[in-house]
Amino acid sequence: MPDAALRVCLITREHPAFGPTGGIGAHTHHLARALAARGHAVTVLAHGPEGAREAGGVRLVGVGARDTWRAPWPSRWLGMAARTAPFALRAARALRREGPFDVVEVPEYQGWGLAAAALTRGPVVARLHGHTALVRRLNGQPLDADARLCGQLEAATLRRATRVMASSGCLAEEARREFAASLPPDRVTLVPLGIDCHHFQPGAGAPLRARLGASPQAPVLLYVGRLEARKGVWTLLQAFTEVVRHHREALLVLAGGDPPAGKGLPLREALVAEAHQAGVAAHLRLLGHVPPAELPALYAAADLFVAPSTAEPFGLVYLEAMACGRAVIGCLAGGVPEIVVDGATGWLVPPQNAPALAACIHAALADPDGLCAMGQGARRAVEARFSLEALAARTEACYHAALAHHAATTNAGRPS
Repeated sequence: MPDAALRVCLITREHPAFGPTGGIGAHTHHLARALAARGHAVTVLAHGPEGAREAGGVRLVGVGARDTWRAPWPSRWLGMAARTAPFALRAARALRREGPFDVVEVPEYQGWGLAAAALTRGPVVARLHGHTALVRRLNGQPLDADARLCGQLEAATLRRATRVMASSGCLAEEARREFAASLPPDRVTLVPLGIDCHHFQPGAGAPLRARLGASPQAPVLLYVGRLEARKGVWTLLQAFTEVVRHHREALLVLAGGDPPAGKGLPLREALVAEAHQAGVAAHLRLLGHVPPAELPALYAAADLFVAPSTAEPFGLVYLEAMACGRAVIGCLAGGVPEIVVDGATGWLVPPQNAPALAACIHAALADPDGLCAMGQGARRAVEARFSLEALAARTEACYHAALAHHAATTNAGRPS
């Protein structure tokens, strides 16, 4: 438990209480509850209907659900930045109403928390989730004026931060290359993310397998994540086409929505068309977004979790699957090798290499006992290194370091 309770404010444009969310929203939700469990007073400012509610010891404040401000130019030019601005300003106003706080945590992504960080007199801690230029590059999208403006907002956020947290060494290095002038190495702390091991745990998957149309002996492969090019979904479909040649009843379940507007065209229709052309459409299950409450049952229904992302900054979905007792397959890229231990908790294959991925899947399915044992080892690894309790303790230590640094620099600037 902490030596002293802190008043903490977390800012996020997405939150599971207000609809489908990505990794930033899920992380913020779980971190808030874990910090509250350690005795801190936590407030979350999120993009949602105006008003406040208490849940799990956390004060959740919706700062407004609609972007009423519109840019006087086509949103296709500056769409991301235009959508960010209204939320950032409303979050800053809410911060003034709800504060003061001992520490404010903001994501660097698209400058969501920049306005609030600028108004904060105390320490600001920024957490790296994957900057805009990195995400667009991994999705094969151009770095247009919109993305460059978001990058400037991200750089300004990092310059304002007292401390910066990175979930993986890979992400920290990517950010240093992008924001060299705004991110001195001595301000970056490695803080791996964590998940709720009580929510994500092994369970019975037979009922859901039946609803998916899988026979008891049919291999079920699962992917969870947005349907984006950088997530390796094309490679997965190509590998699965080969897997079906050896496992005639195999199913591939894709759980995840399309990217938000401004991040590229949906891949869903193209994936379905490709599956039909390859003759595996009958083996494909597209579930769309699956609420967090339903994910443990989905992981339990699968035999193997496969997410061949080309450069995942961290990868919460791997931890979720591992916590549910499932071995995983990822790529030798991004932050995934910092989570998955090849040959112990899963397997790592070269990115964008469908034959290697297919061979790895085939070998895993050929050894059911080994697959089960690896899943049990994966569960133990998550409990030991990636629990919410561990995340909250590491985050709390970073907050205290930011407070100490802020106090020291403030006192140094005062006349004696």
